[in-house]
Amino acid sequence: MIQLPCPEGSRAVLIGASTFHILEDLPSVQANLPALRSLLAASTGPFHTRHCSSLIDPASAREVSVAIRHAAKEATDTLLIYYAGHGLLDDRGELHLAIPDSDPSSVHDTALPYEWIRRAISTTGASRRIVILDCCYSARAFGA
Repeated sequence: MIQLPCPEGSRAVLIGASTFHILEDLPSVQANLPALRSLLAASTGPFHTRHCSSLIDPASAREVSVAIRHAAKEATDTLLIYYAGHGLLDDRGELHLAIPDSDPSSVHDTALPYEWIRRAISTTGASRRIVILDCCYSARAFGA
């Protein structure tokens, strides 16, 4: 039996990085994120509109981190984190998610460390935790 998320106890954070200062732009991300949000937060969808936030071209890694931590704190049923953009590896091979100001020659201090997302997910009270990474090197999130 398929059980859909309870909209009251579920939170989604959709992050899309499409325009970059140094990296190649990804124009499709800007169109895909609102489309995904409209599906998830439709009247028959699994998330209430007010519980499904989207960040397109976030200004800083901290902006993303705050949104994820807030959703993780509030979620009791399902927590969904979606990222579309460039995946980058730092000099230790750890995954970082690019934001518009990310610099491939200085990943550790210009991109969002995936570890920040992992920490938020590990502390949430949500019974279901879903992370979708639409980026290069996404397998690194799982240690591959």
